[in-house]
Amino acid sequence: MSGNTSPEGGDRTAAIAFAVGLLTAGSIAIAFFVFLGIRLGFSAIWQEAGLVLGGAEFDMPAPLIEELTALEAVIGNADNPTGAREHDTMLVRGDAELAYVLRPGVSVDAYQVRSVDSMNIDPPVVYVRSSSRLSPALRDWLEQNTRVRYRYNVDADGFRRTVPEVEAKRKILMVGDSGLFGVGVDDDATIASNLQQLVGSDYRVVNAGVAGYDGDAAFRMARKLSDQDDYALLVYVAHNNDFYEPRHISNPDKARGVMANFESLRDRFPEGIVVGMLTFLEYTSEDVLLRQGWRRRERIEAADRLREALPAITRAAGFPFVDWSDIVDEVRQRERTIFAPWSLYVDHAHLSPRATRLFAERIHTLFPEPARPRAEAAGPSAETTAQLEALGYATWVDAKAEDRDKNGVTLWDRERAQPGYNVFVSRHRTRAQLLDMQGAVFHEWGNDALKGDWQYVEMGPSGDLYVLKKASYLARMDWNSRVLWQLSGRFHHDFAIDESGRVFALSRRPMRVSHGDESVRVLEDLIVVASPDGKVLRTHSLYELFEPLVPRELLDRRLSQAAGNRAISRPLDLFHFNTIEVLARAIPGVAEKGDLLVCLRDLDTIAILDAAVTKIKWQWGAGELAQPHHPSLTPDGTILIFDNGRYRDYSRIVELHPAERRIVWQYRADPPSSFHSATRGSAQRLANGNVLIAESNSGHAFEVTRNGTKVWDFLNPDRNPAGARGAI
Repeated sequence: MSGNTSPEGGDRTAAIAFAVGLLTAGSIAIAFFVFLGIRLGFSAIWQEAGLVLGGAEFDMPAPLIEELTALEAVIGNADNPTGAREHDTMLVRGDAELAYVLRPGVSVDAYQVRSVDSMNIDPPVVYVRSSSRLSPALRDWLEQNTRVRYRYNVDADGFRRTVPEVEAKRKILMVGDSGLFGVGVDDDATIASNLQQLVGSDYRVVNAGVAGYDGDAAFRMARKLSDQDDYALLVYVAHNNDFYEPRHISNPDKARGVMANFESLRDRFPEGIVVGMLTFLEYTSEDVLLRQGWRRRERIEAADRLREALPAITRAAGFPFVDWSDIVDEVRQRERTIFAPWSLYVDHAHLSPRATRLFAERIHTLFPEPARPRAEAAGPSAETTAQLEALGYATWVDAKAEDRDKNGVTLWDRERAQPGYNVFVSRHRTRAQLLDMQGAVFHEWGNDALKGDWQYVEMGPSGDLYVLKKASYLARMDWNSRVLWQLSGRFHHDFAIDESGRVFALSRRPMRVSHGDESVRVLEDLIVVASPDGKVLRTHSLYELFEPLVPRELLDRRLSQAAGNRAISRPLDLFHFNTIEVLARAIPGVAEKGDLLVCLRDLDTIAILDAAVTKIKWQWGAGELAQPHHPSLTPDGTILIFDNGRYRDYSRIVELHPAERRIVWQYRADPPSSFHSATRGSAQRLANGNVLIAESNSGHAFEVTRNGTKVWDFLNPDRNPAGARGAI
């Protein structure tokens, strides 16, 4: 028996079937899209489809874009809303041989601003000439939305400014693209500036990097500049995109051709040619980023092939080679996190200040030993050397009323005072003297090449004198004042010399940290380790180790104050490191020989670090000390500390048993207020058990016995025309 179906029922069945089909197809499409998104990155799919430009997610009010357009400003990585092509149009001019070169004397401010896409690793950047006058509305918008701000300065010769500026007969030429130029960092944080700080005054480093250059253009730049001037050494800093052929594919064959071109310049650079290669964040972190921006496997594999081939290519050409990716791997292993590379980049392609320093240090290790002949000089006798002791550093201070008519040695108990000599320096002078116990000058060091006020000096066992000029240089002179080496850098306060002759010096540089929605400039404290001949071996940052020691309330308050007061031009000094000592012996239960003793004045703390500067092994002082200086290890294994008492009316010397955290001896004057140095000061255990004390802010040094009896007394005779005494 057959049934009848109504037309309405058939239409309904067909409609349902069609809807089910659409849902099924849609589900399959969605699943496929999610699969691709996980494999390739969702933003990569949108970009590939032409729906969103890779860096174009930029949200600025139209009137402000109009203002920037009138200023001929550029908004990079944001689809050119001002109509300008690239920031290079401000920085470059045409050149017949090189297509374009930097414009001499140009200064550009750059603001890396927030992107709508929080995962954008190539964010928008606003570029304006430093001389431009911005409206209050534009300035406020930039302050609220800028993540990182930096400035590019081009010198009168058409090179990115290198800091410090050095005049030297020998020059190092550096060529490359935006990585060498220093996109994303200030002048003092480029690879070239870091290298200048490492080589000191032996060379002048020339940064001839230009954004957009490939390997062929870098070669032509090196050829052109070496036609015009003499250079001792050439450094070529490449990106892996220098060797793209075809587009976006790294090609070892192109790298061979570029290296062959550079090899033809060998005779122009008598001290050699060094090559380094940078790689993109997408490559060094492709496992984290799911290959976003490097989504085609062929690009990853091509970069791998280039890295495998370049060591052999450069070796065949006779060029030492540095692979940035190897340094990234070392940092990843040391810090034990897959996110370690993120601290090494300011965007997807360019290195952070920390990274430029690491790269420069690695390049520097490949340099040939410079020829610096030293004349033999007679030093002090072994007996004299064994008696040397050091005093503190000095500046002008008012003399105490009771001491205004006194100068030099005013007390000497020959029976109880430790015999010997004292190294004496006045901070406003460019000389140091070796004084006997009567204050007579036994020897003097000075050299016109070492200009400026000497903040601290120390004598080595052979009679050499090590000199620190704050924020300028660290140098070594022989007994006859010949400069053996000079190292430029932001050194300050103190350095220490270990038994092998290595120098451990305090240094620092500005850096930015995030605080809420603000970016705050702070000082990043550093320990620079130099070889006995003045070559930087390594640099350790102290910020991340010690930032957790700052009480959170204090940290938030100081960062908020710095963020809220933009009139403050100096970076915030959270710690104020003022002392470093290499431990000459182990402290049972506390530290090993070779560990580092440091002092943090503004945290009222002394601390011991392991020799590798990876951890804090011991700390003490908060609640006991008041802005201390100069902790030193005694032969008994105790630590002697100058406790300034800045916010009380007296200073004291404290001797601490570090394992028991117990004060075992202290010196206070009678009355206590008669001994007070609110800032600076030192205390040193002498061979006979006495303590030599520098009361810096009074220009006063004295020696006391264990029972507090004064047995030697010295007042700085160095006076200025107004009668003020040089502090010690």
